[in-house]
Amino acid sequence: MKRRNLGFTIIELIIVVVVIGILALITAMAYNNAQIQAGDTKIRDAADKVADAIKLFTAREGHFPRGGNGSTTAIGTGSECVDGAGGFVTTGLYSCNLADTLVASQYLSSDLFTGLPKNNYFTASVTVPNADIIVYKLTPGGQSRALVMYTLADPDPADDTNFTKQLADCGIGATSADFMRYHDTWGMRGAKCFDV
Repeated sequence: MKRRNLGFTIIELIIVVVVIGILALITAMAYNNAQIQAGDTKIRDAADKVADAIKLFTAREGHFPRGGNGSTTAIGTGSECVDGAGGFVTTGLYSCNLADTLVASQYLSSDLFTGLPKNNYFTASVTVPNADIIVYKLTPGGQSRALVMYTLADPDPADDTNFTKQLADCGIGATSADFMRYHDTWGMRGAKCFDV
């Protein structure tokens, strides 16, 4: 009488486990990449909204919004910081942030900066949360412009090309110390330069 084999051989089991492992690895990598892309999209969207809010504020209020570097007083119950000019948009780094002004004067939603991904390039971002968007007012050739820069976790070559172009439009050359600081030290990989 012939004996029937009712089970799997060890080789068949190993092959099945290896295939399941490979599929799990591919799925995990795809999920991680999707998370990174979603974070970059969220940062780009926030930077676009900050740029739009600055344009609106400047057009309606007649001056560039105050807050950020050099601020000396918290916003309190007012609708704008008393002083300060540029820097990281929303951090605990300054007495009054640009975000404080744009939110208090209702040009931005207060939850815009909630859940933005961490800037993995800027090593001080461990102690400086939300170091992911920077704004400066510049006057290249006497023309009043604003520069909004933002970090990206997975920039592509087109992002690097656009970053260099946007900074050049605002009067910052690719070999300048400012460019190196923004790109290499602070991890900014995207930018928008526009008239204000």
